[in-house]
Parts: sequence; C-alpha cells; structure tokens
Amino acid sequence: MSSLVEREIMNDAATYGKQLDDHNDEAPAGDIPDENTKPKPRKNAKVDKKANSKRYSPSDPDARLSVKPGKTTRLNYSAHISVDTQNHVITHIQAFHADKGDAPCLPEILTHVAGNLKDNGMEIEDVLADTGYSGEAALLFLAGNHIKGFIPNRPGCQSRESRQGFSYDGEQDRYVCPEGKNLTFHNFKKAENDNTHKIYRTSVKDCRDCPLKSTCANLQGFKVFKDSVAKDLYIEMHERMQTRQGSKARKVRQSTVEPVLGTLINFTGMKQVNTKGLELANKCMIMAAIAYNLKKLVNGIPAKIRRRKRKLPGNHSDAVINTLSACLLKIANILTAFSIDYKSKWPNNHLLCNLIIQPF
Repeated sequence: MSSLVEREIMNDAATYGKQLDDHNDEAPAGDIPDENTKPKPRKNAKVDKKANSKRYSPSDPDARLSVKPGKTTRLNYSAHISVDTQNHVITHIQAFHADKGDAPCLPEILTHVAGNLKDNGMEIEDVLADTGYSGEAALLFLAGNHIKGFIPNRPGCQSRESRQGFSYDGEQDRYVCPEGKNLTFHNFKKAENDNTHKIYRTSVKDCRDCPLKSTCANLQGFKVFKDSVAKDLYIEMHERMQTRQGSKARKVRQSTVEPVLGTLINFTGMKQVNTKGLELANKCMIMAAIAYNLKKLVNGIPAKIRRRKRKLPGNHSDAVINTLSACLLKIANILTAFSIDYKSKWPNNHLLCNLIIQPF
C-alpha cells in the first residue's frame, strides 16, 4: 500500500515511463505508514469506485484496490474457478483485476470451460453460481449460448409487478400509471457498471394536471422508470430459483465450490501469490489447480488398487529398472574387490544385496 501514487495525465510517454522507473526504486516518503499505526478492519468496508482510477502501484500496476467486510483495503487480484459438481474437479481457473465485478467475468470463464470440455466431447448444460455473478453480461451470455443458469438475483432486483399501481404492457413495451397515462420507451442509457438501462417516461404534459404529481413525478415534472435490457432474464432466473431444482442447485454449489476454495487458500498457498503482474498470477493459480486435480485423481483410486500397483513387477519402466540394477551391481563389484577384515564396517551390506535381488 505504501507504493501507491497518484495517476497523472502526461503527454510525453517517455516522461511517464521514466517516472514509473523512479517510483519502482523508492516509495514516496509521504505514503509510508507509521509502524505503530496499523489499519483496522472495518465491518462494512467499502472502496471508492474511482480510487483505482486515481491511484495505482507502479511496482505492480495490475493489482487493484479492493476490500471485503471485516478486512482492510489492500492491493489484490480476483481469482475465479469453475468446478465440476460430480467429481469436484477444477475445470478452469483464472485471475482478473480485483476492481472488476463477478458478472462480467462469467462469459470469459465459460468460454474457456466450453473449449476445454469440447476437446473431451462434452458440453455445458447447467451453470451454478452465487449472487455475485448475477448481472446483465452473465445473463445475456447464458441466454445467447442456450445454457441454463441457476444464479440468485441480487436483493435490489425487483419484478415489474413490484411497482404498485403501475402495470406493464408487454405487447407495447410500456408501463401504465394509475391515472391511465403511458410510460413509453424513451432511450437507452449506459450505467457506471457497464450495464445498459431502458428508460421509460411520461411527458410533462401528461403529469401536469395529475393529482399524484407531488408524490409521483420527479423535479422535472414527469415520471421515470429504469429497467435493465435483461429484465426478462432476471425475472426468469428468479422464477427458476424458486423451484425445487433451483433450491437443490443452491445447496450443491455451496457444498462443491466452497470446499475447493478453502483447499486452494489453506493448502496450496493461494491466499497470497509471490509474483507481480496478472500473467504470473494466472500461472500460480493454474499450478495450484493442477496440484489439486492430481491429488483428486490419486485419491480417486481405491487404496487396495494403489497398494497392488506398487507390488506389480512391471509397474515401473524397464529402462529405469535396468539402469538402477546396473548401478547397484557396479557398486557391489567394487565393494567385493576389496578385502574386508571387519564386517562391522559395512553394517548395511545385506540391504544392498536385497536391493540387487529385489530392486522394487
């Protein structure tokens, strides 16, 4: 955190590069925290959404400021994994910038997973995810690729029927207020989180003589509603999660993904990576996933079969056996060439013979 510096707009790229090199060598004195004062975790901690656009770390520009409730603000990466619900095998793992939401990451994750499964003759049919992946980008991708998703909506997501007194006309794509005035589609508007909203509004003339104007219309004198372009997909997802299959999918996800995350964090060192840059962070995560999958593969073989395989004479390659046997035979010939007066000098000689006879 002490390496953070303010971003500056520079016209000269060479000057910008030189400044980055200078900051790599030493951190600004004003940003060095006191050793006696340590940041305390906050219960409802939040990071300014524009903090990453204002400040950055020249030693690791890919890291982003992020925080979770009960923890301090730090420079982090965001790791996303895909797990097979039947065998708990990691099918994909990838690092993203920590200031990026989960929903925009889902299309890229599923694209990689679909490619990996296609090589093995399989396809994605169902996707289970937590509420963090509920977003416009994720729902549009699932619908466009005919994938059935089970993702709980965010608490702020409302249905059209929740707008009391207003009814929705699907054929005309408009809302009708209690006084019979229409809120027609006006335009699309881009939100800060890259979502796209559909704006429905009345005219000033419609609301001018309305008795509910003081409690219904805005300061400009008309009524406005904002709907996501994926509003119908949100409603469909909410209805799906209320079914028995949706309730079961929620429990399966909790019992499948959470243990894998705990294993990666506690046993494969994924709580902190000792590298800088998004590319190297991805390599660390991939190696951790490979180690996890290999362990699953070995543990999937029954113990009796594993012990039986160790005892099989052809379990190892003949080349390795011949090389080891030749080396041991040479050592035995050298030892027998010398006259040994005291056998106590070679306490492990019988073991060497046993090894030569039964190398494995």
